[in-house]
Amino acid sequence: MKKFNIIIKVPVADISFLPLDHPGANDPEYRERRNQIARAAQEFRENPEHIPTIPYTKVEKLTWSTAIEKLFPLHEKFASELHRNAQKKLKIPEKSIPQLKKLNEQIERLHGFQLAPIEGLIDSRSFLSALGQRTMLCTQYIRHKSRPDYTPEPDIIHEVIGHVPAFADRDMVDFSVLLGKLAKKANEKELKAIERIYWFTIEFGLLEEEGKLKAFGAGLLSSIGEIQHCFTDAVERKP
Repeated sequence: MKKFNIIIKVPVADISFLPLDHPGANDPEYRERRNQIARAAQEFRENPEHIPTIPYTKVEKLTWSTAIEKLFPLHEKFASELHRNAQKKLKIPEKSIPQLKKLNEQIERLHGFQLAPIEGLIDSRSFLSALGQRTMLCTQYIRHKSRPDYTPEPDIIHEVIGHVPAFADRDMVDFSVLLGKLAKKANEKELKAIERIYWFTIEFGLLEEEGKLKAFGAGLLSSIGEIQHCFTDAVERKP
């Protein structure tokens, strides 16, 4: 495995701040756990040698399995073949939360792409520019146990179920890297356009397979509600 060349020197969102409508806002144990996992990611950024292994708790594993048991059947119905094939190739488990370190080793062997932990949200230029360096920045904490079907921010379910399988496909790797390279040198107007392309493809994109629309955006694939909602008449879909 090659050495990580990602260096993030911009402010990262304070993960300890949760709005009052966040499912875990009033759970001090959950907040401390998020902070603990975030500190591991911060240590990695300061010394990017080895991705930290997170010893997930029984509660966290249950949250994962509860969400995945509902998502995988929906993927069989709604997800693109591109995504389903990649997910099977990576052998993403249903009952246990996969470690980012192991997934990174698998992804890197396939197409030379890398995954790296990040403790919170960062600005879009930095996030996209990392893609241009063939690296996806991923959170490692998981959503609150009270809402395994929902998260107001990226978590390990969103990253691993939504994003990671795409990097087992060379075309998706090349597309992500291209957007990242463009974002790094774009002016503010151009950056907004690149953000929209990313949002309506990699995050919430649909594609056509054998005449049928299928989901391949990470925001759809990691959300029990969104993946069903996007195929209803309530959603406007544009080519």
